[in-house]
Amino acid sequence: MHKVLKYPSVSWSMPLLFSQSSLFIPFFHELFKENNPIKYIFGAPRCKWAGGRDSNFHIPSLNLTERMIKGISKYGMTPAFTLSNTSLKKEDLDDKYCNGLLEIISDCNAEVIVVSELLSEYIRKKFPNIKICASIIKSIPTTLGNRDEAEHLNELIDKYDRVVMRPEFIIDNKPIDKIKDKNKIEILINQCCAVNCKTSKIHYKVEELCLKGLITTEQRGQVTRKICPIYNEANVRQNDLTEEQIQRCIDNGITHFKLAGRNYPFNVLWNEFFEYFFSANVNKDELRKQLDKFMVTTLETSLDLQLYYFICKKF
Repeated sequence: MHKVLKYPSVSWSMPLLFSQSSLFIPFFHELFKENNPIKYIFGAPRCKWAGGRDSNFHIPSLNLTERMIKGISKYGMTPAFTLSNTSLKKEDLDDKYCNGLLEIISDCNAEVIVVSELLSEYIRKKFPNIKICASIIKSIPTTLGNRDEAEHLNELIDKYDRVVMRPEFIIDNKPIDKIKDKNKIEILINQCCAVNCKTSKIHYKVEELCLKGLITTEQRGQVTRKICPIYNEANVRQNDLTEEQIQRCIDNGITHFKLAGRNYPFNVLWNEFFEYFFSANVNKDELRKQLDKFMVTTLETSLDLQLYYFICKKF
C-alpha cells in the first residue's frame, strides 16, 4: 500500500455517498481489501435536513434507501449523512422522511454530519447510538467572530464524535498543539473557496434555498457569481493544502483527511484522487483501465449496484 498511497498513514472521508461517483466504493474495496484507507463516505439524498451542496439524489422510497445503504456498508466504509442544513426550525424535526433516514442510519451503524444544535440534540435524545460529526460550517469566519479558533474546536471536540477543521487553520499557521484531541479532527484539504471567505455563510444559505426549490439552479449561479470573490477566476484553488502543509498535519498528529467533491463529475473527482490520494508510483491510465473493467464486470454481476448505477445516472 505504501507504493500506492501518497500518505500511507492517513485515513480518509470521501464524497462518494449518493453520488455519481459511488461506483468508486466497490472499486476501492477491491483495490485495498482490509487495508482500505477510506474510513467514511459522505453525502445525502435530497431532503429537508440536508445541507452543503445540493444533492442530485431524490429517493422517495425509504426501503430503497435502506437497501442501498446496507449494500454499501458491506464494503467496510462508514456512510456519513450530510444533514447539515443551517436553518432548521423545531417543526422541521417532525419531517417523516428525515426521521425514517435516522432509523436507517441507526440500524446500519452509519453517522451524521450536522450544523444545527437543534438537530444534534434531537438525534442524541432519539438515537443516542448515532455518532455525530460537527460540520465545517460550524467554524466558518462569520460564525467564529473574534473567538480563538483552537478554543472553538476544542469546545466542539467535547460535544461531538468528530469535528471538521477548516484548511485555513493550517494555511494561517495556527497552533495545532492547542487541539486537545487530534483523533477527533478531520481536516478538509481541497476546499474550493477563497481563504477565510467572508461570504461563505451566505453561499450555504443560497444552496439551501435551491435545495428547497425556492430559487432555481440558474438563480443560484447568478447569486454565487456576485458574492464569491473567486468564482469568476479560472482555475483558482486558494484553499488547497500543499504537500508541505499536509505533512505538517501528519507530523503533528492530524491523520484523518476529507476530500471535497460532492456532485463533481466522475473524471474531475478521479483527478482529485491523483492529486491527493494516489502516489506518483501509480500509473493513472493503467488504473483507469482497471477501474473501467471492474465497473463493467461488477455491474454485470450485482443487482444492487445495477440499481445504484441506474439511480446515479437518472438523477
